[in-house]
Amino acid sequence: AFIASGGAPRASIFMGKQDHNTAEKILGGCFSLQIVISLALTAVLLIWGRGLLMAFGASENTIEYAVDYMMIYALGTIFVQLTLGMNAFITAQGFASIGMWTVLIGAVINIALDPLFIFTFNMGVKGAALATVLSQAVSGIWVLQFLFGKKTYLKIRRRYLKPEWKILKKILSLGITPFFQSTTESAVNISFNTQLYLFGGDLAVSSLTILSSLFQIIQLPMQGVALGAQPIISYNYGALHFDRVKKSLRLTLLINTVYAFLCTLAMVCLPGIFVRIFTSDTNLLVLSRQLLPVYAAGGFFIGIFSTYQQAYNALGKGLYAFLFAFARKIVL
Repeated sequence: AFIASGGAPRASIFMGKQDHNTAEKILGGCFSLQIVISLALTAVLLIWGRGLLMAFGASENTIEYAVDYMMIYALGTIFVQLTLGMNAFITAQGFASIGMWTVLIGAVINIALDPLFIFTFNMGVKGAALATVLSQAVSGIWVLQFLFGKKTYLKIRRRYLKPEWKILKKILSLGITPFFQSTTESAVNISFNTQLYLFGGDLAVSSLTILSSLFQIIQLPMQGVALGAQPIISYNYGALHFDRVKKSLRLTLLINTVYAFLCTLAMVCLPGIFVRIFTSDTNLLVLSRQLLPVYAAGGFFIGIFSTYQQAYNALGKGLYAFLFAFARKIVL
């Protein structure tokens, strides 16, 4: 999120200005920075993985499963990072279908390998982790062969792999917002999980996992629409076509607001239908069904937030985006 949201909108803006050299410098610098971050994250997860998992709310009953998953997943960090980080530069150029295939390839392979490794090979949680790593590796190869290939407008070139501080500074200033948002989201989850385990045990933690997972699924289409508008907004902003920028923003806001309203209304009125997707355990079902209407009550506003968060990033207005995230995650 740090690299993709900081670099891709900047690249689109410079494409709108017809400055492809600077756009490719941004791409090359982000590619190198992504590798450095991936290696650092891999080391952190392998060395301090157990402690981090306990901090995130794992209990003595669940820690071994979590560690088994983490140790394998950590080895595939670079694939996950390059797939998610570099795919943004594909959609930033307008290759929406290629970017979609990146996600679909990984998802389909993961779904196919999960039952094979978990049940057929009897690998359990380790099998789930291995399936994820292998699927992301294939997606990563797909992304890189495109960005090194002939069909892309912006190509990863050797001469641009060394990041320039002047460009890097602008990328980091814009990327800090989604990074901050994800970090504070993790902080909120840590707080929830530790306190819920203390007062409600594994049942309460499991219930929160269901609620937050459900909400993440609901939010994905809104993020997709907002991210889909990002290259259009950025490119036209760079090309000084402000009427198109406003039209794109208004349409995105309308779609996301209506969608958020309908989804929230459904979760508040029919919580049992959604909770049953995740569990058949009676106690967990009863608790989650009681909590979902409360947890989802503020969801009406998520469409507005998702739209403007990405719009500020698309326009290169890092400070506004940061203040938006800060007000929501820290102050509120």
